[in-house]
Amino acid sequence: MSKSYQHVFNLANKIISPKFGDKVLYLAILDELDKIIDLAHVAIPHEVVEYELALPPTHCLRIITTTITTNRNRGLEDLAKVEGIDISNQNDVYIPTVVQRLVEQVRSIGLQREGIFRKSPSNADLSKARDDLDQDHDMHIEHLDVHTTASLLKMFLACLPWPLIPSEFVAMHSQNEDATDLGQKLRDHYKDKPHHFALLHYLVSFLAQVSEHSDCNKMTVHNLAIVFSPSLIRSTVAFSDILTSPADAAVYLGQMKLHMAFIEFLFQEKDAVFSTR
Repeated sequence: MSKSYQHVFNLANKIISPKFGDKVLYLAILDELDKIIDLAHVAIPHEVVEYELALPPTHCLRIITTTITTNRNRGLEDLAKVEGIDISNQNDVYIPTVVQRLVEQVRSIGLQREGIFRKSPSNADLSKARDDLDQDHDMHIEHLDVHTTASLLKMFLACLPWPLIPSEFVAMHSQNEDATDLGQKLRDHYKDKPHHFALLHYLVSFLAQVSEHSDCNKMTVHNLAIVFSPSLIRSTVAFSDILTSPADAAVYLGQMKLHMAFIEFLFQEKDAVFSTR
């Protein structure tokens, strides 16, 4: 709940029932509620999850925000330069080192952790881990809590200046298409940005692996699509407009449902979509 709404409700509570108002606790995000109630066993409405995931990231990794230019076609190239890697040869596959390290750490200790990628660490722990990683890109991350590591990966994607999959592409192509044909269309779309396609393939393959342990971690392909679709695709509707325009809110929710279905399809059909045949 935003602070403005909190002020309105606080005022209303004082007028209507001061005793009741004293018993009301306002929480801004689901992570705060998770500290009080174990949300792993609570059926949270998709609209609530979607709203939370759409909140603007406030803890972006500076390795992203200070090194990637506003030229969206050269984002990964700029990050590679920071790492001292030349990716001008488009035949080479480049996955940012920070992504590889975070993924491997989650793969090593987090595949069976309940709520992986859904549960988050405290803001203080996440901020400290972000600052430490920004100051030392080669820092050891093995000591980090796995939920902190998972949150850093989500933060990386949320802070990129461009989504890996444009919303316009999703709007033009249905998940009902043949998976192999869709994969070819993705390749055609990324023919000038093969490293972006490689990163998408890398992430989809990893997250599909996470879903294979859903009996333990409770993260099915559907749940992972809910968590990652806002970062991998992103809505074309500005978040601020959702709160003021019912029409924009309706468009946003429609896009989110389409995006989630598309990402879920990629997880389920990854072998055909990313086939090299």
